[in-house]
Formats: sequence, structure tokens, C-alpha cells
Amino acid sequence: MHSANGVSYGGTSSRGCHRAGFFPIISHGSLHLSRCTQFPWTRDVPALYRRQGGGFTVIRLSDGVTLGETETVEEAVKLIVANLPEGCGPAIIGTADDL
Repeated sequence: MHSANGVSYGGTSSRGCHRAGFFPIISHGSLHLSRCTQFPWTRDVPALYRRQGGGFTVIRLSDGVTLGETETVEEAVKLIVANLPEGCGPAIIGTADDL
């Protein structure tokens, strides 16, 4: 189980997404997923942020669009999966420039 700033990202989120082929990055209480393993990472896979009052916000960083707010991490991961870029595949070894 991973955690960041008191937020637990259990098997459904970070490990589950890692098994799906994404590279997980946990930073400042947020979970980012990349299609590559090295910096600079991709920004087109939605990211998960903990809301101050509870629950989670899912944001697509490539255009800053808030995709939704959820009460549970499981709901947030479902929202991420529903908004994956078309043709999105497993993470490559390299940077976003290599895609």
C-alpha cells in the first residue's frame, strides 16, 4: 500500500494502475499516472487529488479540466479509467518525448 501525506492509495489505485501499465508518481498528496517511466512524464492521464474537506478530485493536467469529484478513491480511479486517452497503452521506458 502506498500513502502520501496521510492519503492511502491501496491496491485499487496506485498498484492497480501500475499493473495496468501506468507509472505511478505520488507527490504532494496527489497521485499522477504516466505513460512513461522517466521525467518529463506524460500529463494526459488524469491525476487524483485529495480534497481538503474529504473525498477526491480528478483533473486532466494536459488541459486543466476537472473531470469530477468523488467521495472514495475507488470512485476516483473509475473516473480516471473512464477518461484515459484514446489508444493509451502501457508505460514505456523513457520520457514523454519518446512517445
